[in-house]
Amino acid sequence: ANFETLRRIDGKRKVGLGLIPLTTRILTISALIFALSGATLWYEGTGIKADIVLAIDTSASMATQDLPPSRLVTATRRAEDLVRQLDTESRMGIITFSSATLLREGLTYEKDLVIQSLRALEPQRTGGTDIAGAITTSTTLLSTSNRTRIVVLMSDGSETLGAFSGEGPGQAIDYANENNVIIHTVGLGNSSAPVGYLPSYYNLTSTANPSFLRELSNRTGGTHTWLTTPDQELNAQSLLSSTKGLIGLNLTPWLILLSIILTMLEWSLSNTRFKRLP
Repeated sequence: ANFETLRRIDGKRKVGLGLIPLTTRILTISALIFALSGATLWYEGTGIKADIVLAIDTSASMATQDLPPSRLVTATRRAEDLVRQLDTESRMGIITFSSATLLREGLTYEKDLVIQSLRALEPQRTGGTDIAGAITTSTTLLSTSNRTRIVVLMSDGSETLGAFSGEGPGQAIDYANENNVIIHTVGLGNSSAPVGYLPSYYNLTSTANPSFLRELSNRTGGTHTWLTTPDQELNAQSLLSSTKGLIGLNLTPWLILLSIILTMLEWSLSNTRFKRLP
């Protein structure tokens, strides 16, 4: 009635002043709801600060000695070089794969723990090579990260379990892409060489497969490197600085701060300009 009287006096329709505190309260409640839901803002960024999983092939073929003393030793040494070069704010984890995938080290800032785990790796003498399982496990480990998510997969590229079961790593690659995981592949070995732990009279060789690893990295936005000599180096700066990935910004603390400011604003308005008179 008061607003209608004022409108008749000056001919203008007045907006209910009570809408301002109401709007402030709605915004406060909305901010709290988003904060409790763990709202995250994702944006594309480039840099070396990331969460990284080293996925290392420990199947029998990695005992091959074309990269003396073996493909696996060369892989772990190059992986150790990467760990030492990484920014201190980057977390790293390790999984290994042969016929099964094993978590060796969860995501951690402790470089010494990662290096210790790398030096303890040994090739398996049974089973196959489950690269699809390695991709899936690595992606799951990174799924809660709000940084650039990277897998550095080191293998000779001999995918065997997928070949025997009739299923390739396609579903695992899709899973990685759905979770914004970038896979850099590092291949090891020459075209074909005897398996190291077997006597020569068995005449069994292990064939490296660079095309498979190259396709894997291309489909996930990563890069591919092939090591053909044991002293060939990997550069973490050039490898990771070229990585463009989605980075998550946790909005929870900012939304809580916003809700506090809005609550104080509502209280101030309710006790000054919009205070109800008895």
